[in-house]
Amino acid sequence: MKNRNVQLLLLAVITLFACRKPKPLDIVIPEKNNDAVVTSFAADNVIVVSAGYSAQALKKLDDTAAGFIPKDLLMDSAVVTIEQQGKQQYKLAKASNGLYMSDEMKLSEKAEYKLTITDLKTGKITNASTQYLPFTNEAEVKTTFIAGNGGDSLLNVYVAVSNVEVSDRYFISYTTLEQLRKNAKLPELTSLNKGIKSIVSFEPKKIQLADGNKATNGVLEHNFSINATRRDTMVIQIVQIDDGYYNYLAAYKRTGYLINQLTGEPINLPSNIKPGYGYFALYDTKRFVFDLTKK
Repeated sequence: MKNRNVQLLLLAVITLFACRKPKPLDIVIPEKNNDAVVTSFAADNVIVVSAGYSAQALKKLDDTAAGFIPKDLLMDSAVVTIEQQGKQQYKLAKASNGLYMSDEMKLSEKAEYKLTITDLKTGKITNASTQYLPFTNEAEVKTTFIAGNGGDSLLNVYVAVSNVEVSDRYFISYTTLEQLRKNAKLPELTSLNKGIKSIVSFEPKKIQLADGNKATNGVLEHNFSINATRRDTMVIQIVQIDDGYYNYLAAYKRTGYLINQLTGEPINLPSNIKPGYGYFALYDTKRFVFDLTKK
């Protein structure tokens, strides 16, 4: 894989999995028997799967916690495979503790894929299945400052997706390069298996959900406003997903918790991980990058 492609992948991963410290939980997390917590991502012909353990009730997660996920919550010794139904099985390479990647699979549109994670420490096997959804629609994104002259200004983001079916579901992620620098240090990669030091966490308030039911004449329009500086670069990604993952993200977003997926679920969220938590989904992204200094 070319180094530039890897860097673009990392940018995409971090955009969708924006890192921050866990916030205090104001509810009690039931004790769990180290069930698996799984997330996934696919972009630029690279598949990324993160695997860890749900937090025990005795673990205290607060603002004093380390910025990165505790090592004992990462599944650092596992065999992770993905198999297209009736076709070849691919083993993902360990990139770092809890993070497994492959650039060998060529995903087929709407094909069914089965994920199998075998934890070599406990012997537990976790499975999940999903359908790959590439992004094939035409899309347009416009950004316009609507308030503020310096520092944080209010930026309006307009997204339009064409040829949308009523049953289509999307999410839109956004971040800035400045936020990425604050949240996670982009590593210099020399190969697929080196340079990634930790799994970054998922922040549900950093996404917008869009429903094909709201499309007019096949065009789905979505507007939202965010704070941004005029000296920064904005990265926006559009992703088509299935109903299951859409419902998962909608429920997760409604919780309002900025906790890491690898700490387990504060409420009963939809999941296709058996047994476990999180969601296994394969999708591609349509990525837009805006230099806000030129706005």
